[in-house]
Amino acid sequence: MISYHLAPEYLEKMDPKLVVLEVYSETLRSNSAESLLDQLANRPMDLSLFRMTAAAGGVKAWNGFLVHLLNFTDESLASRVPQEKASNGYYVPGGFVRRELESGGLTAFDEPLIPVNQEQLEYLDRLIEMVQAQGRKMVLVGHAAEGYIGGHHRLS
Repeated sequence: MISYHLAPEYLEKMDPKLVVLEVYSETLRSNSAESLLDQLANRPMDLSLFRMTAAAGGVKAWNGFLVHLLNFTDESLASRVPQEKASNGYYVPGGFVRRELESGGLTAFDEPLIPVNQEQLEYLDRLIEMVQAQGRKMVLVGHAAEGYIGGHHRLS
């Protein structure tokens, strides 16, 4: 959902011939609240943030939007320096976070599966259509652990 709202701005700026999108199963199960709050905390206010908030909906989304809109802190977003430590990872320019082996890695997943959020799938389909309509190629990548994926969805 959030990627769909970010795509128009970044596709225009970057003008890629090939778009590679990681499709993480937990994102497809989410309601986008966590992703939205990350955007609200790290982007200047603009119309796309309003659209993302409206799409995510809910009290948490609108509360985060209101806090961002009222800007309760004097801290400039541009002046923020990320806290880098092994448990957080280290940002590598270009959109990659490098983590040391000592960071603990991924934990085993032993909880019941949450169904895929149909709205997330609809936004993924819309994102694919947007990219293809612009004449760009798109590759979806993901990781599936044994016994982890409880179903599948055909992506058009």
